[in-house]
Amino acid sequence: MVMSNTRCRVGHSAIYQPRVCRNDGCVSINIRRWKKYGYDRAYASDESGASWGFIDLKTGEVKLKQGAPPSVALSLRLWATERTEQTTPTPEPQPHEVAHTLSNDAPYVDLALNTAGQNAATKAQEEWAAYAARRPVASKVALLFGLRTPDRSWAVGAAGEREVGRRLERLTRSGWHILHSVPIGNRGSDIDHLLIGPAGVFCINTKNHSNANVWVSEKVIMVNGQKQPYLRNSRTEGERVSRILTRATGWDIKAKPVIVVMARRYTERSRPADVWIVGRRQTPRAFERLEPIYSSEAVETIYRIARNSAIWS
Repeated sequence: MVMSNTRCRVGHSAIYQPRVCRNDGCVSINIRRWKKYGYDRAYASDESGASWGFIDLKTGEVKLKQGAPPSVALSLRLWATERTEQTTPTPEPQPHEVAHTLSNDAPYVDLALNTAGQNAATKAQEEWAAYAARRPVASKVALLFGLRTPDRSWAVGAAGEREVGRRLERLTRSGWHILHSVPIGNRGSDIDHLLIGPAGVFCINTKNHSNANVWVSEKVIMVNGQKQPYLRNSRTEGERVSRILTRATGWDIKAKPVIVVMARRYTERSRPADVWIVGRRQTPRAFERLEPIYSSEAVETIYRIARNSAIWS
């Protein structure tokens, strides 16, 4: 897809005119903002003025009419993102000022500000605060003797995500982008790492079992002999990410689910066909060896849209 852009001003509405080239020729798309009766939308139409649909600038939702080219959704997303960046510039992120909440009053949150392990660390803090309030004496004893507390699994998970995140960040030197702790849906779920680069899109789940034995086969993952739902969960996550990015970009995007395993002892009997299992020490080399499927322009476009929190809610 090739786009060329022109701008003009008509009254108080900005018109953005991308030209999208497809197999059957090039089509001009007119995008006009409409703000009235409490609505704030941008409408897309063809050269004749026939409407193709709109994007709600408060929620980020795109609604296309039947027969509208899928690329219209991408053009509306790009227009909305560019408008947000121009009117509300993002300040330099500080470690204690990471934005990770969504609301209708702030539909655009730049997910590039999120840090690895951010959500898991927050949940660990919440668990510890609740435990300390519920059992003040026991919590002090646990701190003194290093006993296991309810926040431990979240804290261990956050540590694993931070280590894997640091390794993945090395890929940015070769044209990759990485988003951490991507909130998905409205029930507190998140994607540990979303990797976008020349070789495709990967949703990465970190499993920190540094003090345990991990056994992997085509159909199951076991930790210290206990079956875990990791493969099923990763498949579901990959399908969900694929649907969201396909809808947001208008392109057919297949996100590959990946599990990065950290284990005391790792045994692989066979490999799952649809979920990629990668060891901690294989990261990031395993991704660097993959064949490219996206141009640098496509990578930048997908990343630009994926970092907008509105598409994930």
